[in-house]
Parts: sequence; structure tokens; C-alpha cells
Amino acid sequence: MTTIKALDRLSHEEQAFMLKVPALIAVLIGGADDDFDEKERALAEKLTRYKAHTHHDEQVLVPYFTEVHEHFESQLANLMHHYPASASLRNPQIAAELERLNTILPKLNRDFAITFYRSMRSLARRVAEASGGVLGFFSVGKEEHKWMELDMISDPSSD
Repeated sequence: MTTIKALDRLSHEEQAFMLKVPALIAVLIGGADDDFDEKERALAEKLTRYKAHTHHDEQVLVPYFTEVHEHFESQLANLMHHYPASASLRNPQIAAELERLNTILPKLNRDFAITFYRSMRSLARRVAEASGGVLGFFSVGKEEHKWMELDMISDPSSD
């Protein structure tokens, strides 16, 4: 399925799910207010592109985000088509799906799992901030705030 060495320990289904996680988070957070606007979509896409080329504390994720970015737009479109239009119906379903990470992350290298978890929380926060405040910064709506911490996913560093 994937050529990402860090995901070798996973089944093909688990690998495919891992590649879908950033899009799931973008839809969960960006659409939490029932308006997944262009700013939120564009920022989510930009972040996956950026993370595919970063060389700082998330370097271990570069191969992961390189592959994620290749299919990100189609993943978003697919998810928006697959899930209910209403956030009140969609978000609990996505949250339940993201809970799968609680059984997947322990199978991965601990450093990769921790960096992945922190990166997903960062992605969630950035998407939540995309449409609010001054020039899109410093403001998170009530609906986004409810989901932004990704409480459905256990922090792998707390093991």
C-alpha cells in the first residue's frame, strides 16, 4: 500500500486510515460550524504541503506528509461526500473513526507516534484558527474549540 517505512508494522487497512487522518481532522474542525470554508480548506492543504517539506522537529513525518499531500484534495472531497452534511451528525462519526488511532498508534515507533499525535493536534488548531480573528489568527469559534484538542485520541507520550 504505502512506502512509508514508519507504517510498515500496520495492515494495509490501517496504513490507508493513517493517510486519511489529516483530511478527517480538517473536515472535523473546519466543518464544525457547518461551514467548511475555502480559508479552512486552503490552509489544511497548505499545511500538508508544508509538512511534506519541513526539516525541523517533524522531520520524521516528511515521508508521511509527502504521501498524504498527494491525495489530500481527493480525500477531502471524498469525505465531504461520504459523511452527513450536518456537523452535528458528521462530527461524532468522524470522532469515533479517529478513536481507531488509539489502537494503531501503539503499534508504531514511539517517537513517530508522539510526533504524529502532536502534528495532528497542531493541524487541528491551525484549521480552527483559519477563519477567525485578525487576518485569520487568534480566534477559534465555539464549535471548533469543542473538537480542536482531539480528545478522542490518547496521547502516546503518556504511556
